[in-house]
Amino acid sequence: MRKMLWFRLFLITLFIASSWSTLHAAVLVDIRAGGHGEFERVVVELSQRVEFHIEKEGRGLVVSIKDGDEFKDYRRKLPEGALFRVEKIEGNGSWLKIKIALRADVEVKESSMDEPFRIVIDLTKKGKARRTMKKEKLHSLSTKKETSEKPSRDIPPQKAISIDDIPLLPSGMKITSGKDRGVEFNDGWRWIYRKEVQKRLALVEDTAVELEKLVEAELSEEELKELKAALEGMHNAEGLVALKEKYRGTAIAPVVRFVQAYIYERKGFYPEAIAHYRLAAEEIKGEQEKTLLRETLFREGLVMFLQARFADSIEPLKKAYAMGHRRAGGYLANVLLIRGEVAKAWRIFSKLKSPEHSLTIMGIADLSMGAGRYRHARLLYRKLFNRYPDNEEISAFFILRLADTYRLEANRSQSIRLYTNIKDEYKDEARVMGMMGLAEALADKGDKKSLIAAENIYRAIISYDYLATEYAYTAIAEVEARLGRYQRAILYLEEMTQRYPTGEFKYRAYNMRGYIVHRWIDSLFKKNDYHMIARIYRIYEKEIPFGLKAPTYLAAGRAFMELSLYREAIEALKNAVKMGKQDISQEALVLIGFSYMKLDELSRAQRVIEGFLESYPESRLKDRALRVLAMVYHAKGEHKELASIKSKDPDVLLLKASSLYNLRRYSEAERIFDQVAVVYSKTKGKEKKLAHIYITMGDMAFMDGSYRAGIERYIKAKSLSRWLSKEDIAWIDLRLAEGYKKLGHYEAMHSFVEELKDTAGEDGIIEEFVDLLLDEGVERWKETLH
Repeated sequence: MRKMLWFRLFLITLFIASSWSTLHAAVLVDIRAGGHGEFERVVVELSQRVEFHIEKEGRGLVVSIKDGDEFKDYRRKLPEGALFRVEKIEGNGSWLKIKIALRADVEVKESSMDEPFRIVIDLTKKGKARRTMKKEKLHSLSTKKETSEKPSRDIPPQKAISIDDIPLLPSGMKITSGKDRGVEFNDGWRWIYRKEVQKRLALVEDTAVELEKLVEAELSEEELKELKAALEGMHNAEGLVALKEKYRGTAIAPVVRFVQAYIYERKGFYPEAIAHYRLAAEEIKGEQEKTLLRETLFREGLVMFLQARFADSIEPLKKAYAMGHRRAGGYLANVLLIRGEVAKAWRIFSKLKSPEHSLTIMGIADLSMGAGRYRHARLLYRKLFNRYPDNEEISAFFILRLADTYRLEANRSQSIRLYTNIKDEYKDEARVMGMMGLAEALADKGDKKSLIAAENIYRAIISYDYLATEYAYTAIAEVEARLGRYQRAILYLEEMTQRYPTGEFKYRAYNMRGYIVHRWIDSLFKKNDYHMIARIYRIYEKEIPFGLKAPTYLAAGRAFMELSLYREAIEALKNAVKMGKQDISQEALVLIGFSYMKLDELSRAQRVIEGFLESYPESRLKDRALRVLAMVYHAKGEHKELASIKSKDPDVLLLKASSLYNLRRYSEAERIFDQVAVVYSKTKGKEKKLAHIYITMGDMAFMDGSYRAGIERYIKAKSLSRWLSKEDIAWIDLRLAEGYKKLGHYEAMHSFVEELKDTAGEDGIIEEFVDLLLDEGVERWKETLH
C-alpha cells in the first residue's frame, strides 16, 4: 500500500513537472538576425522551451509558438536582411505567430537550442548553399585512410567501445594529450568548448526522469485521468508547497521535494535545485532509498556538473554510483579525468562495459587519446559525431578532436585538412573551433610564413567576441613572441586584460607577459642592446613572474654594469640575491662586489667578496671572486694581502706578481710573471697584458743588471706593439737603446735611438723619459745622440 501511495504521488509530481510550462505562457525575449548576402540566420529567443512549428505561407514563413502569447512588451525593432524581413508578431490567445517575408528563393533549415531556449531559422540562397559536414564528408576525410590500414592490435574490432586495451596510467597523471602542442582537453580553449559540449550532452540525455513506466504499471488509465484532473488550477510553486504541507512527514513529501528540485533544474535555477535535492535526500527513507534516493543524488551531482563545480559533484555522484546508477559512474569518471585523477577514472570507465551514454564515451575517448591510443579515440569520436551530425557545435567539437588525434600522430596534413574543413563548413562558434585548431597547427610548423598565417587567424578571432576570443589573445601573443615581436606581444596581452578584466585567463596573461619580458631581455642580450634591456626592465620589472624574477634581476644588473650604471646594477643584483637559488645569488654577490669596486667603494667591495669566500669556499665562482678581491687589494695598495692570495687564475696571479714587485720580492714576481706570460701567449685577447708583462720583466732584469735578459723581454714586448700606446713603444725603444749601450753595442743603440725619435716626434717625450730614467741626465743623454 505504501509503495502504491508513493507511485501515485510521484505521478502527481510528474504531471506537475510536465504541466509547468503549459500553465505559463512563454515570454518573447528577443528576435535577432545575422549573416551575409548568401546566408542569414534568424533567432527567436523565448523564456522557456515550448512547442513550435514553421510553415510556408505564400512567399514567406510563419513561426507558430504554442502558449507564447505574451509579446505585448516587445518594443524592439523587427530585424530584416537581404533574404528576409520580419513583418509582424501577433497572438490569438493560444498561439504566438511571427510572420517572415522572404526576399529571395531560399532553402530553410530549422532547429532549436536550450539554455536559453531559441528557435533557429537558417536561410540559404539557392544555388549558393553552404556545404554541410555530413557523415560522408567526414568519412572521406578521416575514415577512408583508416579503413585501408591493417587492423591495429590496440583496438580489437569486437571491442570498439571498450577500454580494456588502455594501460592503467600512473595515479595523479594529468591527461594533456601533448601539452607542448596544446591539444589538452582540460585546459585552454578546448576546455572552454568541452564544457559547453558536455553541458549540451547532459541537457540532451539527462533531462528526463525515467520512472514513468513504473508509475503506469501501478495505476489504471482511469486513475491517471483522475490525477490529471486534480492538478487543474495549480500553478507555480504554490501547488507544490501546498502538496508538501498536506503530506508532511509521509513518504510522499520527499517525492514532492524531488519534483520541485527537478523543476528548478529544468528552469536553470541551479542553486535552488541543489538545495531541494539535498533536502529530499535527507527526507527519503525505507523503500524509496533504492530508487528515489539514487536518482536524487545523481541529479544533485549532475546540477553541480552543469555548474562546473566538479570537486563538489564528486561526493553525490560517488554515492549514486555505489547504489548502482550507471550514468552517475560515467559522470564521476569524467570529473576525475578532468581533475587529472586518471587512475581512478580508468577504474570506473573499465567497469562500464559497452557504455551508450555520450558523455561516458567522450571521457573514454579522451582517456584513449591521453594514453596514445589514437585509432581507438577516433572510433569513439566518430561514433559521437554520428549521433549529432546536425548539431553544429557538438559535431564540430568531435571533428576537432579527430583532427587532434592526427596532430598528435604527427600527421599534420590530415589534421590541417580537418581543421580547415571545420572552418569552411561551419558557422559561428563551431567555425572558431576550426580556426583555433588550424592556427595552432600552423604555429606548430614554426617557419615564419606559417607563424604569420597563424597570426592572421588569431587576429580575425579577436576582432569579435567568441568563447575562445580571450584565449586567442594569449595565443597571438605567443606567436608574436616567436616572431621576435615582443613589444607587440605585450600590447596584445594588455589589450586582453582591458577587454576581459575578470576573464578566465587574466592570470595566464599576466604570467605570459612576464615570460615574454624575460625572453625579450634574453634576446637583447644576444644583440648586446643594453640600453633597451635597461628600458624594458624599468617598465616591466613588477610583472616578471616569481620563477623568472631572479634570472631577470641578474640579467638587468649585468646590463646596467655594461652601461656603467653601477648603482642601479647593485639594486637589481641585490634582488637577485634575495630571490635566486644559489647559482644566481652567488653570481650576483660577485657582481655586487665588482660594482662597488668600480664605484671606488673599496671597503664595501672587500666586505662583500670576503663574505662570499667565507660562505662559499668551494664555489665555482671562487676564482672570479678572488679576481675582484685582488683588484680591490691592488687599488687599496694592500700588497701584502694581495701577495697572500692563493689562486691559479692568471689574472689574479698577474696582480699578485705586481704586488710582489712592489714589495721588492723580484725573484718571486719574475717566476709568476713567467708563468702568466706562458698562459697569455696562448690566449686570444690577452696581447696587451702580455706586452706589459714583458715590459715589467725587462725593467726587473735591468734593475738586476741582467741587460741581455731585459733586452730579450723588451723585444718580445715590441713584437706586440700594435696593442701598445706610443708612450709604451717609446719606453721600449729607450730601454733597448740603454741596454745596448750598457753592452757596448753602439750601432744597435743608435738604431733604437732613431726609432725613438720617430716614435716621440717633437712632443718632448724623449726629454721626459731621459730625465726620469737615465742616471746620466738629459744633457749627457742628448750628447750621445750625435
